[in-house]
Amino acid sequence: MLKRESANGGLEALSVKIKSLEGINTKVGWKESSVYESGEKVAMIASENEEGDISKNRPPRPFMRNAVIKNKNKWLKIGGIESLKVLKGEKTIKEASEVIGIIAEADCRQSIVDFTNPALSPSTIKARLSKRSNKKKVGLLTKPLEDSGYMLATLTHTTD
Repeated sequence: MLKRESANGGLEALSVKIKSLEGINTKVGWKESSVYESGEKVAMIASENEEGDISKNRPPRPFMRNAVIKNKNKWLKIGGIESLKVLKGEKTIKEASEVIGIIAEADCRQSIVDFTNPALSPSTIKARLSKRSNKKKVGLLTKPLEDSGYMLATLTHTTD
């Protein structure tokens, strides 16, 4: 529960809490250590999928932007709720930021799962089928963004 203090004391306490927000960052994405068997970094492939890559004939598949557009208001609302908990002394700023990170990560993961358009080209499906002919590769044959499932599995968040 917030205690009512003198105007100056209350403002000073609030100022200290606001200042403590500086340097707290929550990010959703892939760690440097997330690498495909081919040696390609998952973050690079995810970026190529997000933006598209003309040199690889890969159209944009904006799963991260879609997640932000769909969930930004929800994240702001949760941020407001978590901020009140910080002001009341129920949580630290890092704990509140961690809650937002967990939710944003789940929403971005769901955006990958939900993504279907543009569909894969016939040549991509053929290449995936060829990789699976050795029975060592598994994954979704026709689903964009989910060939092996590794991009989805390695998506994470950090708060520091």
